[in-house]
Amino acid sequence: MTDYYLDSVGGANSSPFATWANAATSWSSLVGSITLTAADRVIIGNNHVENYTASATLTTNGAMLISSTVSGSTTITYTPAVSGKQFNWTSGTGNLSVLAPTTGYSQVWGVAFQAGLDILPRNCIFNQCALDVSLGGTAGNLRVSGNAYWCRLIGSDVDCKKSTSGAAVIDISNRGFFYMDGGSVSSDRTTDNTGHEILSVLDGVAILDGVDFNGFTVDNFLDIDGGAGYVKATNCRLNSSTTDTYSGTTIAGTDSMVHGYNVVLDNTNAGASSTDVVLRWQEDPFGKVTTDTSIYLDSSDGTTSYSDKVVTSSIAAEFFEFFRYELASGFADFGTNKTLTVNFAQDGTATNLLDSEIWMEVQYPTSGNSSYTHINDKASDNQTTANQTTNSESWTGLGGTNTKQALSVTTSSGKEGPYKVFIYVAKASTTVYVDPKVNIT
Repeated sequence: MTDYYLDSVGGANSSPFATWANAATSWSSLVGSITLTAADRVIIGNNHVENYTASATLTTNGAMLISSTVSGSTTITYTPAVSGKQFNWTSGTGNLSVLAPTTGYSQVWGVAFQAGLDILPRNCIFNQCALDVSLGGTAGNLRVSGNAYWCRLIGSDVDCKKSTSGAAVIDISNRGFFYMDGGSVSSDRTTDNTGHEILSVLDGVAILDGVDFNGFTVDNFLDIDGGAGYVKATNCRLNSSTTDTYSGTTIAGTDSMVHGYNVVLDNTNAGASSTDVVLRWQEDPFGKVTTDTSIYLDSSDGTTSYSDKVVTSSIAAEFFEFFRYELASGFADFGTNKTLTVNFAQDGTATNLLDSEIWMEVQYPTSGNSSYTHINDKASDNQTTANQTTNSESWTGLGGTNTKQALSVTTSSGKEGPYKVFIYVAKASTTVYVDPKVNIT
């Protein structure tokens, strides 16, 4: 591994840039003399500043970029940069491209990037970085586009600086992959614009976990522009003004390409209040589940007063074409057999659901090896079916005509470990209210 130094403040721009004193003073002077490899590190002074007025490309070739200071004369002390330093546009609307090799990737630690228009990463992991777009006055975004190109942000912040109009803060297209763990997404725009959202996806995949979106105070979370792909946000925080879950082409509409999407918002809430209802939102071609506060199992069961409202589409079909979502996960000792039960209800109908139309599946660890087994209460075939169990639990919000039923499975030959519970609904154009509490006895 070879360390190269980049420091516009104290560097002498003397190749081979092997110390702080001889650091390169610009990226172009560094890569003009050195061919970076995946075994190299570029140590960037946390006060380093490069000002651009046109598009620029940082070709990392897999090298690791680290923002740091110097302790004494040689010791590297990791110090994240603050926004407004390092790679910065003072004017203009140029793009910043951060490119790793197509067969590898680069890691970037604590570096600040400010683009006049777009930041275009390819096959990079950004750790604790600040990424600002739209500094030049034109709507821009963090964009991942291209066949199998990907970007991962860990504890990093993305801010759209355009305040008068804008596109999505993050744009994924053309089979790009985007992952974001922690950090935040924000926008300087505070009034609604139909073309401005946190995330826009066209033929791509986006997975966001534990991200704070509270700094995005306008109304669209997601815009699906078409194509096929997957979007999932888990344990994230939305601003209370972000009222529209998605805009653009409706997932359940007539566009067969958009039918290739699966969109999940799980345990993602609007606003900062701990009393806000947890939002479950998932949609695919066969149905949709959302949080509902009008019909729910009474709070005497110890749960929050809400339910999962499942509405299947017209193409869902008994037994074969189902809507499926993850209801819950946890940790339990299955060395002793456990019975897991979930209550559900329908409003406005007296027709109970069959075990070929709704069922529960439990994934839990088996005792014989390190694998998992799946059990369910589904009918063995669609010719021999029966009603799921009826009961008389107390629900709030149901009308005079309704049904109340339960799903139940019993484990065997298990051991201690994590488990997951999934709900399947396979009857077309049907609405079911599922209590989110899994009762384990």
